[in-house]
Amino acid sequence: MASEVHMPEPVCLIENTQTNGLVVHQEALQVLSEITQPVVVVGITGLYHTGKSYLMNRLACQRKGFSLGSGLQSHTKGIWMWCVPHPCQPGHTLVPSDVPVTCPVNCSMSSYPTGNSPEVQRYNQPRECIRQLFPNRKCFVFDQPAHKRDLVRLEELQDHEIDPEFQQQVEKFCRHIWENSSPKTIPGGRIITGTLLGKLAEAYVEAIQSGAVPCLESAVLALAKIANAAAVEEAVKLYQDLMEERAKLPTETVQELLDLHSQCEREALEHFQTQAFEDDIRHIQADLIRRVEEIKETFCTANEKVSRLNCEAALWDLFQDIDRNISAGVYSVPGSYHVFKQDQQALLEKYRKLPGKGVKADAVLLEFLQRIEALEKIIVNTQLSLAEKDKELKSAREQYVRAQNEWEARWKKMNTMFIVLNVSFMVFPFMKGLKSLPRLLK
Repeated sequence: MASEVHMPEPVCLIENTQTNGLVVHQEALQVLSEITQPVVVVGITGLYHTGKSYLMNRLACQRKGFSLGSGLQSHTKGIWMWCVPHPCQPGHTLVPSDVPVTCPVNCSMSSYPTGNSPEVQRYNQPRECIRQLFPNRKCFVFDQPAHKRDLVRLEELQDHEIDPEFQQQVEKFCRHIWENSSPKTIPGGRIITGTLLGKLAEAYVEAIQSGAVPCLESAVLALAKIANAAAVEEAVKLYQDLMEERAKLPTETVQELLDLHSQCEREALEHFQTQAFEDDIRHIQADLIRRVEEIKETFCTANEKVSRLNCEAALWDLFQDIDRNISAGVYSVPGSYHVFKQDQQALLEKYRKLPGKGVKADAVLLEFLQRIEALEKIIVNTQLSLAEKDKELKSAREQYVRAQNEWEARWKKMNTMFIVLNVSFMVFPFMKGLKSLPRLLK
């Protein structure tokens, strides 16, 4: 939104000093630099004590402000201005300006001289100037506002102390100015803002101080460079603000961010073209595009960084179940490798379903899988080691069983031989006894 400046009182824009000549006041430039609205400049010039200040105050919808002192010896001599909101044109700033003229001729409220005397010529000189300098004009005639003795304190008079017809004439005058005065422009139809008005005043004063003849074309060229540089800064800031407002990092794809960049760049360029002067616009627009591209790259970098952080945090969170199983020794028993692979697959499925991972989702996942390859190798080696030990144990067990069987077989064989031998020993005495049996029977 264009800014408004509310000034409590007029300030001197250009001072006519005795030592340095014309000088632009920094206070006035600061006020103008804050006005980005179109300005409607209403300048009033004339002799001292001719009612200019009163009319300017009424144009500003005030009773006091411009005073007679603004043109007297006790105050600064020069061009005074007062920036106020326009009474009839919203979004515009009205700038009444008082330019006193030192001239021995007093043509206000005096009797009209007649003839062709020097007095008549001096009397008609301002009118001739008006006719030559202002081809389009509208004249207003004002009655004397109050009694002659009260004119010195005209600003202090209440409405009932001022002539009603004069008040009506002033109202008609102000209404005409408010409704018919257009925003200030320069050749090419360019509308001037408060900021540009200040730059234009500086350009004119600089030309005069250098001894050159003030040239509107030269001033416009100088103003164009300043305005175009300011337009670039505004457009760059607009692009930056739009990207910060609309970019929700991380984006799911690079193209999503590039599409947003194109939209914001287009709006920034449109704003630039409304603010820039036509002179040398291609060169300055190229600079704008270059700076916008630099900002775009920072957003692309930030987009990748945020995406990476989100993905790494998500994977670390999902990895906690596997980490707890490692600590508990779940994968350190024979046949547990397939359990690890199931847990890993479950992690991958959960990760892929997570939203908001951004443009580095696949890259971070690949890095994660590469890191846990070492873990998988350890588990595989552990499983192989356990399998080898199990094989050795089984082989040892088989050897033991074979040895046991052989021992048992040998034991049975030996036991059988023992029985045979034992029987033999028992049979031998028995047979010997049979041989002696007949003798016993005799």
